[in-house]
Amino acid sequence: MPGFWTFVPKCFTLQPVRSFGAECNRSGIDAVQMRASVTRTLFSMAQPRLLSAKSLYQKHIDIVTDLFWRRDWDALLMHLQVPGVWETPDAAPERIKSHAALRDRITQKRAALEDMGVTDYHRICETAEFANAARTQIRGRHRTFVMRSGAVLLDPYLCDMPLVLTDGIWKSSGYRTSLRNGDPRAAPRPLASGTMPPSA
Repeated sequence: MPGFWTFVPKCFTLQPVRSFGAECNRSGIDAVQMRASVTRTLFSMAQPRLLSAKSLYQKHIDIVTDLFWRRDWDALLMHLQVPGVWETPDAAPERIKSHAALRDRITQKRAALEDMGVTDYHRICETAEFANAARTQIRGRHRTFVMRSGAVLLDPYLCDMPLVLTDGIWKSSGYRTSLRNGDPRAAPRPLASGTMPPSA
């Protein structure tokens, strides 16, 4: 049957949305971008019992990384919870109390990566588990790869991050990273054997 197939989150049965492209065209909306937005939104609303904690965690960081890299700040902030706490080894924990403050923080980080000439930014989940019986909280850990044209700019570093399911969306509520604020920006060099992030 023609049309764009979407998931209905509550029961996960397939239903066609007919004339999706035509409706978008009449409304002046790019159908491809709308499909991508719908896909991200429906996944974020997915029932946690249908997927593993590791799958949900990886999907969350994939969505957030994509929005971060494209500077889609409004959409990105929908996946971040405030207040939240950001922790690094060489500074006191930073409690971020508002989305405005959080937006300033992430835009600064994105600008810093651009200044470094970063072309590839990957975050790969290593471990994740549900943190409560209701399966609405996840404790996870991922490794971040900061690269330029296949060469590593920073040693891949670990980050611990909690997620909480809020209003149908998985949101991160802070993180603890092993990267020091004062770590030098190393010259580009090849990744050590066996440490290349898996292809998407």
